[in-house]
Amino acid sequence: MNALSKQRRTLWIFYVLVFYVLLQLVWWGYVLIVLNQDLYEMKSAVAGHDFHEEMKGKLRMVLGEGLVFVIILIAGVAVIQRNMRRELRLADMEKTFLLSTSHELKTPVATIRLVLETLLRKEPGAEQSRQLLNNALHETDRLQDLTENILMASRIDHDAGMTHFESINMGVLVQDEVKRKLVALHDERKIIVSAGHHLFIRADKHMIHILLSNLLDNAIKYSPANSRIEVELAEVPDALLLQVKDHGSGIPRADRPLVFEKFFRGGDEAVRRHKGTGLGLYLVKQIAAIHGAMVSISDNQPQGSIFEIRFPTNQTN
Repeated sequence: MNALSKQRRTLWIFYVLVFYVLLQLVWWGYVLIVLNQDLYEMKSAVAGHDFHEEMKGKLRMVLGEGLVFVIILIAGVAVIQRNMRRELRLADMEKTFLLSTSHELKTPVATIRLVLETLLRKEPGAEQSRQLLNNALHETDRLQDLTENILMASRIDHDAGMTHFESINMGVLVQDEVKRKLVALHDERKIIVSAGHHLFIRADKHMIHILLSNLLDNAIKYSPANSRIEVELAEVPDALLLQVKDHGSGIPRADRPLVFEKFFRGGDEAVRRHKGTGLGLYLVKQIAAIHGAMVSISDNQPQGSIFEIRFPTNQTN
């Protein structure tokens, strides 16, 4: 039995226990009022008390205490149920992550192996060798990006720190990252950049590289062929504004609060067409937060999404 099945079984056992507690509460009230009715009546007659008033007082006590107990029980059940369902969803997403990561790791390794075997056995010409080596280099970059994402997610989850803030030229960093992604594109998609060369912030250079890489990968992944992606970096009051715009299908509003969650991937896993591990946008959000930046999503026109990150320029890190 896998972990997910065990958690679901635990949830059902919890529901059974809650039902049993409620049943015992009703039985306790029944015993206290109905089964002891004769005893109350006899005592009231001896003491000269009004039996009905005695019973009303006892009924009010039972109802009052029972109501408080039920309210506390319902509140506790709601909190536990929410947490357990969240754990179930996280376990399901982790399972999907493992499957996706296994595939993402196998693909570049298999491609690089094929390139090396081809170079060894067939001894292709200079042009074909160059093409094969470029493909291998592209797959190596994919493997490196995936490894960096996993390591960075682990560092952030364990609050490992190790940040190194320095003055970095965001304009140059954006230009370099766009050039790196353009090399890997095999269609007519274009990445249009609008960024100055003297836009500085204090930041961790390695983290910003991962943030930019994931933003661009997300835009490329969900953009149709022969479309364009626009990257804009500009100074605004007290901030440096980064925008990445694509012309894909966009993000449903219902998914927008979830896209930055760890392992989240929108749509049906059974018919998913796009590769990914569900870590990219999670890292974008976490890295932005470490730098005191705000992240938002809006609709592009006529279609697509705009990811906007507002980096403060008055940082003292």
